Amino acid sequence: MESTALKQKRVETLDELRELEAKHRDTVVVIGVHSPKFAHEAEHGAVVDAVERYGVEHPVLDDPELATWKQYAVRAWPTLAILAFIADAKAPILS
Repeated sequence: MESTALKQKRVETLDELRELEAKHRDTVVVIGVHSPKFAHEAEHGAVVDAVERYGVEHPVLDDPELATWKQYAVRAWPTLAILAFIADAKAPILS
């Protein structure tokens, strides 16, 4: 099961994202990616329940196979990635 410290970190991260979304609503788009740490978190229903329980309003990609996690070489929960799209670029820039 998830530790109290991990739950607190999740809540803190969501609060920070809410602030970012509110402050920069015209220029920033937040998209969550759920990459399960525990087996029971890979169930789609668990993701839906968590989105509702934590009041998440931005879109959330359910990534039970960790494809996005691997693509961006993520190593820890939670991880925040900032993608910048430049008009002339052919792909996003990760920072």
